[in-house]
Amino acid sequence: MGGMSYHELRQLLPQQFPLIMIDRVLEHQQGVRLLGVKNVSANDIFFLGHFPGRAILPGALIFEGMAQCCILLFQMAYAPLGADEVAVFGSVNGRFLKVVEPGDQLIYEAEAVKMTPDMGIFKVVARVGENVAARAELSMGKK
Repeated sequence: MGGMSYHELRQLLPQQFPLIMIDRVLEHQQGVRLLGVKNVSANDIFFLGHFPGRAILPGALIFEGMAQCCILLFQMAYAPLGADEVAVFGSVNGRFLKVVEPGDQLIYEAEAVKMTPDMGIFKVVARVGENVAARAELSMGKK
């Protein structure tokens, strides 16, 4: 049930700056659950255009953070993706429920519904405090 620093999770995520949407893993139960955090800062580069009058974290980036939590949960249950492998998300059934702004701390809770060494189905909730900002069911395959 340990956590993981930014530097440790960077070793498992294929994404690079500016698309790393998790700052740290707070908790992890192997093959079951992962709790990740994204500290939303006014200095994040995507706020330059989304939106100039009112900074709002793009929904696609919230889903990206959800997907990254699933990738970490999957890899920590089985093995890191090989150099020639990628995680491909085939379906996303999600809903946005609250605007996320600079100063918010986004907590991702990913739970494995089903996983095999080649695929996974996950339920993910993104919260700001006690408020649900987004929720989704994601399916992922390894290619």
